Amino acid sequence: MSQINLTPFTIERITGLPQISSTPDAGMCSVFLLQSHALGGVEAARAFDLSSFETELKKFITALVKQYSI
Repeated sequence: MSQINLTPFTIERITGLPQISSTPDAGMCSVFLLQSHALGGVEAARAFDLSSFETELKKFITALVKQYSI
């Protein structure tokens, strides 16, 4: 136990991320923002264009249907 690092994590709130006003779409928008951040960092998440949200959602659903034959 003496080798465990007890230094708290630094928390940084990123500003400039796109915001969505539709509560039902918030979960999927979070997924797309997480994906953008994972693939391209904070700048890619900031650059995510909400006007393409509906198109990206349709692509995502189509991929699910193809993958799992829903």
